[in-house]
Amino acid sequence: MSKIASAHCNPKIKPVLNHNDRTNNNAKTITKEYSYLNEYSCKANEVRATIENLYQQAYNNFYSFCEQKNGLSKNSGKPKGLQNFTKKEKCYHEFIYEIDKNTTMLQCQELTETIANITGFTPLQIAIHRDERFTDKNGNEQTHYHAHAVFFTLDRNTGLQLARQEASLNKSNLSKIQSFASQIFKMKRGEPRYSFNEKQPKYIQDYKVYAQFKEQEKLMEQRILEQQRNLDSMTQILLQEQEQARIQKEYYESKIRDLERGHQLQLDKLEKEFDNRKSIWKNIVTFGKHNEKVENDYNITKTAFLSSANEAKKNLQNRINDQLLYIEKLESDKKELSKKYELLKTDFEKTKDRLTKLENWCENNLSSNQLQEIFPEKSREQEKSNEQTLDNLISRYSKSTIRRNRRSSQNEELEL
Repeated sequence: MSKIASAHCNPKIKPVLNHNDRTNNNAKTITKEYSYLNEYSCKANEVRATIENLYQQAYNNFYSFCEQKNGLSKNSGKPKGLQNFTKKEKCYHEFIYEIDKNTTMLQCQELTETIANITGFTPLQIAIHRDERFTDKNGNEQTHYHAHAVFFTLDRNTGLQLARQEASLNKSNLSKIQSFASQIFKMKRGEPRYSFNEKQPKYIQDYKVYAQFKEQEKLMEQRILEQQRNLDSMTQILLQEQEQARIQKEYYESKIRDLERGHQLQLDKLEKEFDNRKSIWKNIVTFGKHNEKVENDYNITKTAFLSSANEAKKNLQNRINDQLLYIEKLESDKKELSKKYELLKTDFEKTKDRLTKLENWCENNLSSNQLQEIFPEKSREQEKSNEQTLDNLISRYSKSTIRRNRRSSQNEELEL
């Protein structure tokens, strides 16, 4: 896949002038034996001296601008708004050009002048780097060809900061710069989303978002593990409570059965007792009223007994119903916990999918320097993997050499 030309500018990242001219070459991404291939328009100390002069001029112009626009402050005697002058460390920024191995300093200078004309910036330094190497995901060594173009970004007439989205770094200008980069470097241009009024995908607006996603992924994993532990714990508690409720239910059911058996025995005993009270002679003497009275007393006693027994049975049945409702509630709670866990897991999968897309984009588009800066853990893993691969190759080569030497010795012995 052919490389895409681009010119990135992030005002939040301060240029490292000594890294650009390699007076500081301690970065891990630098392969020093290839540094002779680099090209520099000037040294870091020259850039700093130029910044000092331009910054003083810009301050004087900003002083005049504020004095004419706002007048002088009664308290300090200085122009109003002078305190808003840009700090020196924020008065210069850089574009990073994605180039190929055939890109020349003349091409970089042409793009730099073009950017200066579009933005009003003042060019300070251009550095082409051909000594930063990395190993891709397939284990192949690659060179990250790129250039740093540093600009003084204050308006030389007014001293106002131009490196803002509302000023020179608006979307229209940045889109034009990408087109010029493609034309001047004779490389493929990225998708012109601005021209088609398309939104930039969120996950590639700033590769540092990856770190935030990674942190979010860790927090989500922790939440899911915690939720899983809570779910397991709650499930065990619910199962125990369900078992206790089941035992209680069976206990009350057995009580009802015992009660019913006891009631039947009591009724049989009661009926027998009243039968014994009946008397033929007394009934004759009272003209049938004795047995009639005994029968009425039996019915009254039986009704009172059954009422009391049914009340006891009703109380036990209510307790059973309470246990059934409790079991149902426990089952509902368990389902609710599972539902929350599944929702959390779905969110995690979505985040992981988005993270994978971002990671793939980063691997295909970022320099090794950026990768090591933003993903140090991943870089260490890759370095470790590369070292392991190298060790395995050396080991196999050593073993192969030993076997050849042994065969050679054996052949010599046979010849002797």
